[in-house]
Amino acid sequence: MAAPQTDSLTWQETQRGVYSRSVDATENLYLSAADVTKPLGPDLVGATRQAWKWIRYHNPMLASTTKDGRRFYQVANETELESWLQATFIVHDGTENVLQDAKRLQPTLRSIQRATLHLIPKTQEILLQITHDLIDGISVQHLLDQLLSHLAARPAEVVFGDEAQNLAPSLQSAANITPTDPTHLSKIQVLYGHWIGSMPTTGIAISAAASLPGNTLWQRMQLSEHDTARVVAAAKQRGLTPTHVVQAASVLAAKKHGGHPDEKNHLSFGIFGLRYLCDEQYRDVAAPYFTCLPMVLTPASFIDTAYQLKDYYSGWKADMKSQ
Repeated sequence: MAAPQTDSLTWQETQRGVYSRSVDATENLYLSAADVTKPLGPDLVGATRQAWKWIRYHNPMLASTTKDGRRFYQVANETELESWLQATFIVHDGTENVLQDAKRLQPTLRSIQRATLHLIPKTQEILLQITHDLIDGISVQHLLDQLLSHLAARPAEVVFGDEAQNLAPSLQSAANITPTDPTHLSKIQVLYGHWIGSMPTTGIAISAAASLPGNTLWQRMQLSEHDTARVVAAAKQRGLTPTHVVQAASVLAAKKHGGHPDEKNHLSFGIFGLRYLCDEQYRDVAAPYFTCLPMVLTPASFIDTAYQLKDYYSGWKADMKSQ
């Protein structure tokens, strides 16, 4: 039985020779989906600039600087804020001699000290350029969520002056980590002594100044959903995770193509998130709440290398939980 039509959904002659009706639910679904690809408005630059100011207010450490082992933050005023925006909010409007999309822009960027937001209006892309002394991977997710939320909400003007209350504490403070005692210090010295003593490492060979690496380039490899499921299932069957198998493949590729085929060790660092140790109020803060621990592998077969990685990660996780 057909649902009764309402007046708004019935075609009516609203002007001489012009008929109209309201769009129905199905039509509205597809129209809304199409709106996602539309520009964010006539003033994309202004809206993004405003959102970037709010990002600073909520995460003022992103605007901090370091000198002589100390981190400094200047509370924003009109002059300082404008100077900060000129240095950290960069619009790529096509006047530069680079192709205007994030993939081609990224290799041209130079090192920075403070977090910088690059906007490419033509492709509606944003590129966050931030160093690891300011954030970790979890922080990037929080920042992008905040940025897109502000772009969607178009918030009012930011009033600075009290933003220092939002400065992220150090990891030691957020996680209540006590100073290193002599026993732990001795253990650290042994670990790094072993790491240094295991050199040289497999990796990209640099034979002369003329062959120093150039700019970083992005290369994307995407597996189909079917192939991804096969990789995950095969890893789980052997008690491994995708992290173990992907990193094992990278280690063996470095050994094969790095120019050091005779080196027996692969030296690196593993990254371990420490947010679970932090007080609840700091677990969503944009800050570098992680640590790096030395890794020494002896690459063999693919499966053997993957199990070495599993032992490394599992061993350190167990060690940290026991402290």
